[in-house]
Amino acid sequence: MDHPPCPEEFRGPVRAGIIRAIQGAYDEADETYAPDRGLGDHLHGLTVYHVATFNLRREFEGVPGVTFRSRGKGPEMSVGPYRLRWNKVGRGGDGESIRGSFPRGSRVAAFMAEQNQMRMFDDASFEHDGFPTNWIIAHLGNPLDHLVAIYFASPIETNGRSVTGWRDIVPIWSATDPEVEFPAAPVPGLPEPVEIGDLELELRDEDAPAAES
Repeated sequence: MDHPPCPEEFRGPVRAGIIRAIQGAYDEADETYAPDRGLGDHLHGLTVYHVATFNLRREFEGVPGVTFRSRGKGPEMSVGPYRLRWNKVGRGGDGESIRGSFPRGSRVAAFMAEQNQMRMFDDASFEHDGFPTNWIIAHLGNPLDHLVAIYFASPIETNGRSVTGWRDIVPIWSATDPEVEFPAAPVPGLPEPVEIGDLELELRDEDAPAAES
């Protein structure tokens, strides 16, 4: 079976540890969700982020090749030559696609996209087996459906404030196929197929005068 393109450093134990960390974060956030007591969606999202950060640090503490650090712009990991941050990018319901789902208002993620974009024209950008340096652990979920999907996604387009496009999208976990290492996902950059009805064509004589309005 052909796998989607993915840095070798992201496979195996790193992929498994990331999935455990994100799943655990949703489990804890789901337990605290109580909109009837004011503990609604916003708090659920914050809980997922902060618990995921704690879990990722714990998962990879002392793991060779993985460095966890927290700077003024928030925590991130280095996995080999790659830089990783993590963001919820959508709720994952009503046919929501990773193609149009991005970190909301994350200037750091936007800067990562800008770096990937600028370095795309520089050999140093793709010296690591043809992959960009900056990646997002992009997950979709909500308090009712829980964790829906996790992706490795490399940001490449930005409006200066937020990410607006992905270069690579690698699905690594799906609630519909939880045991599959790389579950099926839509190919990025292509529109969803749309069924259209029969077209009515009208032949027109080019020499005929146009009808008056």
